[in-house]
Amino acid sequence: MLRQKSILFTPIKIGNTLIPNRFMRSATYEGRADEKGYPKQSLLKMMKDLALGEVGLIVPGFVYPTKKGQVVSDQTGMYTQSHAEAWKTTIKEIHDKTYSKIIFQICHGGAESPPELIGTIPEAPSLIKPNTHKLTIPEIQQVIQSFIDAAVNLKKVGADGVQL
Repeated sequence: MLRQKSILFTPIKIGNTLIPNRFMRSATYEGRADEKGYPKQSLLKMMKDLALGEVGLIVPGFVYPTKKGQVVSDQTGMYTQSHAEAWKTTIKEIHDKTYSKIIFQICHGGAESPPELIGTIPEAPSLIKPNTHKLTIPEIQQVIQSFIDAAVNLKKVGADGVQL
């Protein structure tokens, strides 16, 4: 009876996407990717379990769109089509077995990307930290394109959207 009266269990539309309820799993750093940024089975299972638990909107998060944007080890990458393909079966299962929607948070670490992890000095649009590479306009355009590429690749594998 209480469930029927609660707004928490009512659908909401975000853009063209209908979310079945008001429960959202927000993006976090899961630490469940391999050294090349591919999701481990434990991360994919976590997302499926959230959907089976009727979380309306699931946001796997903190995925980096370019290797230079990685911030921590075991972080999920989204800088190639094959990174997106690694999610395809899980996204399909979530859509086939539940009403949950799945969008991905895409982030670039910028000046916070550790040199020992990315293999070079961190890049940023300005010299906000010592030992940071100030991006040129063409380099900024490349970073923008990496976000576009990640979003397009995610759309190809059935993701419902992206969060920036």
